[in-house]
Amino acid sequence: MKEVKFAFIVDSCGVSSYYINKGICYDYKNNQPFTNHNSLSSSCMVGMWSYPFIFNGCFLNWGEWGDNLPDYDLEIIIVAIEKDFNLYSVSKLRKKYPNAHIIGMIKEIFLGNVNEFGFSPAFESEKHKNRIKFLNECDSVIQPFPDIETSPLSHLLNDCKNKITYVPFAINVDYIYDTYYNTEKYESIFAYTTPTHGRRSNTLEFAKYISNKYNIPYYTKPIDKNQFNIPLADLYSLWTQSTMHFNLDPVKWFPGSQGVQVAAAGVINVGGLNDSHTQLFPDLATNNTSKLETIIENIISDPKERVRIMSYAYNKVNELYSFNTVKQQIEKIIK
Repeated sequence: MKEVKFAFIVDSCGVSSYYINKGICYDYKNNQPFTNHNSLSSSCMVGMWSYPFIFNGCFLNWGEWGDNLPDYDLEIIIVAIEKDFNLYSVSKLRKKYPNAHIIGMIKEIFLGNVNEFGFSPAFESEKHKNRIKFLNECDSVIQPFPDIETSPLSHLLNDCKNKITYVPFAINVDYIYDTYYNTEKYESIFAYTTPTHGRRSNTLEFAKYISNKYNIPYYTKPIDKNQFNIPLADLYSLWTQSTMHFNLDPVKWFPGSQGVQVAAAGVINVGGLNDSHTQLFPDLATNNTSKLETIIENIISDPKERVRIMSYAYNKVNELYSFNTVKQQIEKIIK
């Protein structure tokens, strides 16, 4: 088995363990190229699941291994323990991997109740208290909110003894651009409706309005009654065919991983207050529909303005969210 120095570990989840070799994801069970619902292909996953790709390492679903984790000489571990704090612990990782710097990570924002915007805090719960204990046992802590003080994780500033570092979820910009960017496509709108209903705002209504007024077709994710989401690669193939991606998510503190993916694919994101929208599409990071309509008119009528917005977003996504950027951030933590 190849030498592995990095592992992303989750105590228990629905994602099978995998390892990366020369940029390809392989299943531990049969050593064959592997994909799951977070994959675009065996060469690319999104969100936190891309960590192993950055370091040519592995993802370990601890629940699949129990006390028989693989015999690696790990140097870096990013770990999230959020379900069983008795069966899984930092002390077990230290015993198995004594040379590793252990970085605790927030996987789910809250371990508590659920409302229309997603999970809501339950700071009195034993799970919440146990997660704080877990984070304090790590060497470092990372979290995905650029401004933690205004985010739902602001409590970590008081609860955690370790330094808390912002590290965004990385994206394979080159893969997404090379695979999905297309210069030959008709003017069209994709209305992105987030899985969490409370964050959809008036995305669909505004997309319909612009579509009718300017005679631009709009598209949405098809509804499949047999499954909650369509395969990720299929969803990409839908929205990357449009020139504009509407997402008027009103939640300012949310990192906005969809906006990052949109910029990498060379599509213009319209609306929304997520942090990535502000960083990558600053002029369009508003839910003021009158202002948005004026900018859309400029994009439609002026090719140079369209290129300016796309180029700015693409350069910025490389600067802030690329594999190289996130790798440097993590390596800086352990020095």
